[in-house]
Amino acid sequence: MKQPLPDGKRPLPTSRFFEDFKLGEQYIIPSRTQTSGLFAMFQSASGD
Repeated sequence: MKQPLPDGKRPLPTSRFFEDFKLGEQYIIPSRTQTSGLFAMFQSASGD
């Protein structure tokens, strides 16, 4: 049985190969909150 998604959440789209996309098609992905910790980790890893 599928669990209901929390408010504002979208289900993950079905996996497809690059050839399966059509020109102009929108591919909506789930959003992710970017925190200061993620930015700090990126800066450390990239030497920025």
